[in-house]
Amino acid sequence: MSVSPAANLTTLPLVLAGPILRQTSPESVAVWLVSKAPCRVLLRVVDGDGATVLEGEARTLAIGKHLFPCLVRAAAPNPILQPGIVYGYDLTFTPEDGSPSQSLEEAVGDPDAIRYPPFSGPTFVLPPADLNHLGLVYGSCRKPHGSGQDALAGLDRLLARTAGNCLDRPQQLFLLGDQIYADDVADCLLYLIMDAVQHLFGYDEPLPGRIKPDQLGPGRRKRLAHACHLTSLFSKSHLLRFSEFLVMYMMVWSDTLWPRELPNFAKVHPHHPKRAFGASKRRILFNQERKAVNRFRKTLGGVRRALANIATYMIFDDHEITDDWYLNREWTERTATHPLSRRMIANGMLGYAVCQGWGNAPQNFETGPESRLLSNLSTWCTTGFPAERAGNMDALLGLPEPKTKITKLARDPEKTCTWHFRVCGPRHEVWVLDTRTWRGFPGKKATDIPDLLSGAGWNQLREPARPQTEMVLVVAPTNVIDLPPTAWASKLMAFFRSVYHADYGDSWESQTEAFERLLGYLASNTYPEGHKHALTILSGDVHYGFAARIHYLGPRPYQAPSGNKELEVVMAHLTSSSFHNQNHLTRIFHRRGYWPPLPWNYAWAGWHERPKIHTRSWRGRIKAFFQMWRTRSPVHEPPLLNMGNMPREVHVEPLPDWRYRIDFLGGHRPAPERLPEPYPEFIGTQGRDIVGVNNFGLLQFLWPEDPDLRWIRQELWWYSSSGHIAPLTQFEIPLAFGEDEPFAIPRLPQEVEEEPGDED
Repeated sequence: MSVSPAANLTTLPLVLAGPILRQTSPESVAVWLVSKAPCRVLLRVVDGDGATVLEGEARTLAIGKHLFPCLVRAAAPNPILQPGIVYGYDLTFTPEDGSPSQSLEEAVGDPDAIRYPPFSGPTFVLPPADLNHLGLVYGSCRKPHGSGQDALAGLDRLLARTAGNCLDRPQQLFLLGDQIYADDVADCLLYLIMDAVQHLFGYDEPLPGRIKPDQLGPGRRKRLAHACHLTSLFSKSHLLRFSEFLVMYMMVWSDTLWPRELPNFAKVHPHHPKRAFGASKRRILFNQERKAVNRFRKTLGGVRRALANIATYMIFDDHEITDDWYLNREWTERTATHPLSRRMIANGMLGYAVCQGWGNAPQNFETGPESRLLSNLSTWCTTGFPAERAGNMDALLGLPEPKTKITKLARDPEKTCTWHFRVCGPRHEVWVLDTRTWRGFPGKKATDIPDLLSGAGWNQLREPARPQTEMVLVVAPTNVIDLPPTAWASKLMAFFRSVYHADYGDSWESQTEAFERLLGYLASNTYPEGHKHALTILSGDVHYGFAARIHYLGPRPYQAPSGNKELEVVMAHLTSSSFHNQNHLTRIFHRRGYWPPLPWNYAWAGWHERPKIHTRSWRGRIKAFFQMWRTRSPVHEPPLLNMGNMPREVHVEPLPDWRYRIDFLGGHRPAPERLPEPYPEFIGTQGRDIVGVNNFGLLQFLWPEDPDLRWIRQELWWYSSSGHIAPLTQFEIPLAFGEDEPFAIPRLPQEVEEEPGDED
């Protein structure tokens, strides 16, 4: 017997998921949703007086018999919308079967599910020209059966409090990856997904190979996943079919398809043998997952309302497809040659395209490879899944060809879909990087760490910002820098156990060639003019939040595309993670913070060609010996020297081509006026420097005219012991330049000796 509400479609509203507000700009507004019937959808954007200022129409995309995603966009040739105004939007649905049109309220079923008082419908505001009033929310990693409370649901509280205030209300939300966990699904949730697919999709979606039906049941897919070379540790209910990926997105963003009561163990595993005494490990795990999923389900109403009222942008990490997606050459070659893993990767990318990528850059999906992908997908789903269409989609997705050795994920950007994108406000830009599908594998061993960008992938950073831009934020789904203890632990686990268990190489891995190249690109090519500037790097993935600062100097940055130029750059590196996937290790970070206590800083100098080191004594030679060159492969990577505690006897020629300092920053508690009530967490230091429980980040900018007085403030919102979410941790990152700033870059001993006034 079915437990999904989809079993009785007549009781469900027309809109099954959404609306989710996607791309907004002065010229256009886009809204994403999924309906249960084919419709023409009319989008109207209205100002504070209710007058229509933008209008657009779109048809739903036929995917299943009762699954019709839609991205409707209202656009004008010239800028019309302005900052400082609360705009509303409305949707009208005209079913293609001739039945009466429905308003958004009717199509959703409950108008309160998508609006904040005092407004009658969903609303939004555009980013301001004054960065002092810019508010950006971001986060990552949201697993339905994760521990703790869902922090994304806490965004609903923030928006409810600021909905009517244009200056305080955040304007943009960035989801930095792992919006779903396709490889780690609770058995009860997969049961619901399969049940909903049966009623909504209506087609028997095939999988390659000889697969028995009982191999696809909840909790029974691990052996199948491992047989096709997937390396996830929790693949017992791994998503495989495109329809499963699509319904998974619908269920994590809306409560419409959820039953009032989740299926129990006997329902999901009817053939599991009963034990005379005690419960089996499988039953215990099932009940734990079911309890966590039920807690997640109860807050989905707030998530749905929040996503309808803030411009939302998304990029994938690995769990949208599977853990370790393109982690290294070995993984890539194995999965590229196996039909089932290849089909699963394509299905996951199709799910991303429809549910995430479509709304990031809607204009790309109107023509070109992205438009052809949607057309092929609709035909594939509605005409019996022909192999020819599947092959066309694989080519458009840029899946690697089956080869014995894949050195990089190369493809023609003109003929394949593009996933990176940029979001521009009046005075800021957000560059969202795709660091999954442009990877390179330069190592000799198949399990060596990858370059997260290679070949044409670096073109994402080649075009500088607009002249009027004052702040560029670069979204790197995996961390550019990480806490040193985590990096060391990852290396040790990779050495003693497996690179797949450690996710070794799934970040930029400090002081590698790719890391140095990334910093060189960001330092030299982000802004069109000026040798002093600041930017921000946003990351997620690691399941804790922290803040760091990078100060970069260099007359000749490593492999900079714009050539040699004297420059000085301050980069704020900010991390917020996870929305809903805390664990016992991250809670240790949360309780203890940094150990040993701060300050923690590291300084490095680099050269394009190996310099000469001179010493003035045997003592200096011994010290220089221990001042090792920090480089994994001298053949492929630039020579680097650790600048910490440089011996005075060491003389290096020539001076560095570039140098930088990394500081990990401590946090503090917010001002009392930021909090509606006192919190017991203020008494201790837990969560002050590192937030290891579920959280999201809110960015604010302290932006006077003098660049040396500018700061970036990151508030991390997390749940207190009282069960309320609040900005309980603040980081403030100074963007000051010059030797008087608090984090000056160390110099070589001979530079200090040559300073005027040193000689008496």
